[in-house]
Amino acid sequence: MEPPPVLAAPRNVRATGGELKITLNWTANTEPELTGYEILRFTDPTHETPDRIFSSVLTTYVDTPVTAGQTFVYRVRAVGPSNIKSELSVFVSAQAIEPPPVLAAPRNVQARGGIGHITITWSANTESELTGYRVMRYTDPAQTVAEATFSTVHTTYVDSPLVADQTYVYRVQAVGVNNTESEPSLFASATVQIDDIPPATPGNFVAILESSGAAIELSWDAPTRDANGGDLTGLASFVIYRTDPLNNNVLTVLTIVDAESRAYRDTDLLNRTTYRYQISAIDHQGNESERSPIRTVTTTDIVPVPPTDLVARYNPAVPEINLTWTPPDKYDHFIVQRAEIAGAASGTDIRNLTDGDYTTLETEDPITTTSYSDRDIKSGFTYVYRIRTSLSGRIGGPSDTDFDFSP
Repeated sequence: MEPPPVLAAPRNVRATGGELKITLNWTANTEPELTGYEILRFTDPTHETPDRIFSSVLTTYVDTPVTAGQTFVYRVRAVGPSNIKSELSVFVSAQAIEPPPVLAAPRNVQARGGIGHITITWSANTESELTGYRVMRYTDPAQTVAEATFSTVHTTYVDSPLVADQTYVYRVQAVGVNNTESEPSLFASATVQIDDIPPATPGNFVAILESSGAAIELSWDAPTRDANGGDLTGLASFVIYRTDPLNNNVLTVLTIVDAESRAYRDTDLLNRTTYRYQISAIDHQGNESERSPIRTVTTTDIVPVPPTDLVARYNPAVPEINLTWTPPDKYDHFIVQRAEIAGAASGTDIRNLTDGDYTTLETEDPITTTSYSDRDIKSGFTYVYRIRTSLSGRIGGPSDTDFDFSP
């Protein structure tokens, strides 16, 4: 009588934990008498009797469902005819893990079009694993990839800015720990409203003549609402109107300033002339508000304003002393005045100068630029300069002084 065939114990047995499952793999036996395998499961490797025995004709077995976090121990043996069995393999063990939480797709998703925006709302998910939501925007529900994606922890999202009269489609996903996510919600769509409502009229519009008479200062507050009392849907610029004394005092556009501006300085003025001003606000669609109440200002004779930033620097190459300055808004020409002090003057010497110490430098033509070179200098003297502005036949007060020494 033939002895029963001897089957080798399965080799290379491995156990890998997954989501509520453990997968076992091993190397196939090669005996021709092999008919399959038995997988023995233990909760403790010291146990002689397995908790469960599973059969398989493959070299892989998935034990599921099993408790996550619990260690399970396995051995495998080969099985032949007449219930011949090999020795048991070595022990292997593994733990299953919890599957990611299942998040429900957000419900009651709605989209409502507004001016320049669409508001998307939905019902809150109640899962404890929830960390937020993902809002996906499409221009066509047939699109498989969103053209824009936004994240929020709220159940409302305002998508802005958007193109007027354009329809947009949205889906919302719930997002949980470890970046788990729900299926997308149903589609919701809305159309952006056309903005035909202008901003409210700018407030607190004021026009004041500067003390010098050289400019009229305008100031105002930007509107915070639309003309209908609704939310401000956009602000692009302000239009300032002024009467034109050369055109029958008709109110015409003086200038347009950007939406960030809150003041404007009008220097294009005539003496003893009455000017009237109004202001309006314009949004990005070109809707213009009603104009503000008229503000009226009458100019006086403009007092010439002295230049600023006078600098005097000695140039030994010529030699000469070069002067530069910053002009006022209005001037016809400039007058250069000079005082001279023997030797290297101190600050006290310069402060002690009086108007009588200054002489006006004669020039062939009026000085209409913002620089002058004085070559009529002598060695060993300090030269002190100041500039006056001439405007409409009136001479303004002197500028601050500056000086340099001619060695």
